Amino acid sequence: MGKAKRKLILLTVAVFLIALFVYQSLQPVSTLPYEDQCIASFDIFAFTFPDRYGPTQEIILPLPPWEAIVPLPEVENLPAGRISGKLEVEAVRLNNGNREIWVSNSRSDKGFVYLVYFEGTKEWLQIPSEFKGWFYPEESLHISREMSVWKVRIFDGQILFFVFDDDSKRFIEQQAVTIPPEWRLKTKSLRRNVFDNIQTLWDKNDTFWIFSSGDAVYNFDPATQQLNRLASLEGYATFGDLASDFKNEVFFDADDAQTISGTVLQYKISTNQLAEVSLSKMPGSYVSLVDLEGNLWLGNSYGYRTPKGNWTRIHPEPIKFWWHMDFLDDWRYYVPPHPVQQTSDGRIWFVINRSQEWKTLRSGIAWFDPNTKEGCWFTSEGAQIVEDSQQNLWVIIENTLYKYDPNP
Repeated sequence: MGKAKRKLILLTVAVFLIALFVYQSLQPVSTLPYEDQCIASFDIFAFTFPDRYGPTQEIILPLPPWEAIVPLPEVENLPAGRISGKLEVEAVRLNNGNREIWVSNSRSDKGFVYLVYFEGTKEWLQIPSEFKGWFYPEESLHISREMSVWKVRIFDGQILFFVFDDDSKRFIEQQAVTIPPEWRLKTKSLRRNVFDNIQTLWDKNDTFWIFSSGDAVYNFDPATQQLNRLASLEGYATFGDLASDFKNEVFFDADDAQTISGTVLQYKISTNQLAEVSLSKMPGSYVSLVDLEGNLWLGNSYGYRTPKGNWTRIHPEPIKFWWHMDFLDDWRYYVPPHPVQQTSDGRIWFVINRSQEWKTLRSGIAWFDPNTKEGCWFTSEGAQIVEDSQQNLWVIIENTLYKYDPNP
């Protein structure tokens, strides 16, 4: 074969690959499902910019097969504010065959309320608060492996552990563990300061984990009543929400106190070790979700990192996106979707919370199936979704409890 012919073949292959890349980059990431009703596709929800001069987005309640179950009752002592006053589904418990939907304003910094909806009797219960104080502590709700409802409070130099009593319908304090005075967590528990960043989670073994910025990682085992100080977090001034597989790995964004530069940290529960995770091959972002296969999803729907450290992008037109962000100033009107959960059927659920300031801001909830490539934007309000043990999904939209039954 002559040199000219070889060059022609190589040139043809190169042109073909470039054309294939351009073609694939222009294809939609997702298609609409056949059964669910949708406002629009996942692509419209995730990858297009809203019209800054357009009309206010109308309120669209969850479309079928979502079903409205019951409106929220009147709530006593609910804090004011778009965040502190937002009630969301926190957990679902199957209690002796009876399903309970637990609701709270878990993102509040002005005090917490707890409601329970009993599906069998179709009744609401507001649990009386046992807390009286002038500032509000850190709290976390959890359904244990034995289906008990637990609550932990970090307050006044102590870790307080409560259990819900099904007879009295109240939280009963079970134990209080004093935080050693030399630990910085002790100081943080005595005040409510935005700079005293604390993030918490419960793992699969019912152990409570505390990530205290500029301080350390702690865990608390209610069974042994033991509070442990583990890996140091000194030097990291603040960090964002935790993304975890709830078994061994926890990821979070952290800011270096000296350089003010951000990084992603990975904490391994089994070895009590911290390590930095490089985001050099992905756009600047924040971690959001660890899926069932151990992939780490970023909080802007661009893609995910596999357990082997490889990055997969799903954005169809990254150049066009960054043109908008860097040159057209559209970032003021655009909030990227936040992957918050993966349900047992493999779908990833994304949220954009509504903003009162940006009237044209697109908001709501959409799902994307990485396997079938289907996706659906089905409501205009962002909220937390919880899956129960029968694969039903629960969400509160416009002060109404909705249910998605996969097997109606």
